[in-house]
Amino acid sequence: MDKNIWLLLRVRFISQQRLNIFKVAGHKKEKSKRLIYLICLAIIALMASFYSGAIAYGLGYLNMTQLIPLYAFLIASFLSFFFTIFKANGELFGFFDYDTLMSLPIKTTTIIASRFMYLYIWNTLLSLLIMLPAGVIYAVFSNPNRLFYCFWIIAMFTVTLIPTTIATIIGAVITAIASRTKHASLISTVLMIMLLISILAASLFAGGSIRALILIN
Repeated sequence: MDKNIWLLLRVRFISQQRLNIFKVAGHKKEKSKRLIYLICLAIIALMASFYSGAIAYGLGYLNMTQLIPLYAFLIASFLSFFFTIFKANGELFGFFDYDTLMSLPIKTTTIIASRFMYLYIWNTLLSLLIMLPAGVIYAVFSNPNRLFYCFWIIAMFTVTLIPTTIATIIGAVITAIASRTKHASLISTVLMIMLLISILAASLFAGGSIRALILIN
């Protein structure tokens, strides 16, 4: 892989999280705010991981252990999709440092690839928070063979790839449509909200239909 992609990734991560502020002398107030933010972020991550493990444990306790992998896959995929939908426009198409990046001797495809990798890495971190505790609980209840562990490790790093790609394509289509109007940002936001509402409505309808079929059978 092009080393420039990793360089851009590193710069993007540091600038987005403002980690370079800890290297600057002074700015004690800003450092304190950033430290509190990072601590809160870590607490939220731990809570999400605990919540995932608790749901998996509940399924195992109710003798529905076989549903744990499906639950983990679906939650990780949906979170990745929604996260990318909201971030794709700013990360891939409307980034504020466009002029600076385009002035560098770096290919446009390299810049886009680095931004896509940035979204993919964040989605993979979300996937780990969901699938790691769920996989541990599943292993405790079902005692699977060694092949499961290999499959699960691979899945934790690949399950977000498809939803990230699909959400990026949808984001590109929405951006292309909105860019033809006078109020591109507003139209883009409205279209994304309508899309998410449609997806949630379809999910609720599908879930109700499945429950109805189960009750009938």
